Amino acid sequence: MQFRAANWGWFAGDRSNRLCLEGLFYPQFLLLALPVLAQQEPAPAPPAPEPAYNATNINFGVGATLPGNVAWKPLTPKERKGLFVNDTFLNPRTIGANTLWAAFDLSKGEPREWRQGVLGYGMRLGSRQLRSTVGNFIHHGAAAGLGYDVRYIGSRSQNPWARLGNAVLLRFATKNREGKWRFDIAGVGATYSQEILATYWIPGQTVTGYALRSANQQMVTGIITNVVREFLPDIKRVFRRKKTTAQPTLLPSDPPPSPRPGGL
Repeated sequence: MQFRAANWGWFAGDRSNRLCLEGLFYPQFLLLALPVLAQQEPAPAPPAPEPAYNATNINFGVGATLPGNVAWKPLTPKERKGLFVNDTFLNPRTIGANTLWAAFDLSKGEPREWRQGVLGYGMRLGSRQLRSTVGNFIHHGAAAGLGYDVRYIGSRSQNPWARLGNAVLLRFATKNREGKWRFDIAGVGATYSQEILATYWIPGQTVTGYALRSANQQMVTGIITNVVREFLPDIKRVFRRKKTTAQPTLLPSDPPPSPRPGGL
């Protein structure tokens, strides 16, 4: 008992002794408390969810597009099948373009062997539609065999000139199943093949004349379409913002609008 009292007196009486003991024990208490403090730290914020994306969407005929803010992934066989069906049989852009091209051919009287009038227009429209169908069969079939992507791959850059260059480049290039850039032999070859094959049922047309001229027109049209695909998300965003700002929001404190005279 005397020993304990003496010890307590030694601890309580001398401030330097008390500080010495505190210096010995406090670090151990802090080490024991570190795991508890670590558990109380706020958890890191979860990563931002990736924007919703449907690989088989052809954007009302503009074509299948992979936006620049969506990570690239190779197409699955199911997605390839859905894209082929949508692009070949359910594409309003193809139908509309063929309708206009057939009217243009009718106005020029090409080919001369086909008659004018409604029947002649129907023959030219059917020819245009058949060429598009043949081209899609070749494009999607060759791309599936080579593992090439048939979508337009949007640029990740914010520079409009870089995005414009991407639109031109993507008419000649695409990615393979490993994500490496390759010359789009499937897409370019399908464009020229469909026009060359068309000379077999269009009378009076040659490969070096009509087929190459028409294929070059299709390549230029494809570049213009790619430009629309590249900037389509921005166009949608502008219209969505205008629609939001056009609708005024009433606060709870705002008075309701007064009725028009006459109850109108």
